[in-house]
Amino acid sequence: MDIDVSGIIIRGFAAYTFLLIFTRMLGRQIISQMTLFDYVVGITIGSLAADMTLAGSDNFWDGLLALAVWIILPIVLGWVTLRSYKIRKVVEGEPSLIIVNGTVDKQALQRHRFNIDDLMSSLRSQGAFDIADIEFAILETDGRVSVLKKAQKAPLTPKDLNLATPYVGLPTTIMEDGNIIEHRLQEVKLSKEWLITQLRNRGIHDISEVFIAQIDTQGNLYVDLKKDGPK
Repeated sequence: MDIDVSGIIIRGFAAYTFLLIFTRMLGRQIISQMTLFDYVVGITIGSLAADMTLAGSDNFWDGLLALAVWIILPIVLGWVTLRSYKIRKVVEGEPSLIIVNGTVDKQALQRHRFNIDDLMSSLRSQGAFDIADIEFAILETDGRVSVLKKAQKAPLTPKDLNLATPYVGLPTTIMEDGNIIEHRLQEVKLSKEWLITQLRNRGIHDISEVFIAQIDTQGNLYVDLKKDGPK
């Protein structure tokens, strides 16, 4: 049997391109807050894209149409659920309290088919090993468990001790893989010449050696080289 190698490559590239475009249209929620239904939709879309690659040229456009339908429907449904509370609760469900004041709600676990081993695993991932220490635990619609510990079991914070803390903020990445990100330098009001001088002071004369460089809100420069350790 002859294999249409060039046709498979072309159709695979086209399917990949269309899938990339369509998934960008879906947005990030399908990944960051994936429900069981979103998971099934994602698998189906991937299966259709694979079928498009292996299908003959006559069936390619049929597969593309089917893929478009499976992409458009979640977009429309997402638009509807954003505007309708009732439909959103039907499609996505609601979070459920499964622990209240150190007591597990067995009926809620049974209703969501969530066994005690799954619960304990989820609690440990939140740093909660003793159910008695938990004020509330909520089973989210994506299967995650959110935990609020009792006040006497919560860790101390600087605010609890009336300690002043400096502002930390997020560091700014100004170099990646040997490339200077000039617009990031402008954001932190620094120049390319300043950065090169700082690198030379650290014995770095070739910027292509730099894997990543960041500057924090206190003005401290962190440099990690491709071959050596951080400086």
